[in-house]
Amino acid sequence: MADLWYKNAIVYSLDVETFMDSDGDGMGDFQGLTQRLNYLSGLGITCLWLLPFYPSPNRDNGYDVMDYYNVVSDAELVILAIQKLDMLSYLS
Repeated sequence: MADLWYKNAIVYSLDVETFMDSDGDGMGDFQGLTQRLNYLSGLGITCLWLLPFYPSPNRDNGYDVMDYYNVVSDAELVILAIQKLDMLSYLS
């Protein structure tokens, strides 16, 4: 039988740009998200569904990606931090 992990998961859909601002520029960022992962885990969240965070002209709600390369390292660090807390991540 297939692994149906999502049947018991507590999924939190999160827009990185509006979640937590770590540098005071008024926009959420990966560093801010990383700082709050323990809090989210403490709430019982087992999976973070990250809404589109790639640079985009926003003609398709962020799904029309302009540049995949400038966010990969930041996203990778967050995904590794999520995994260290035994949480799952889902990227749209």
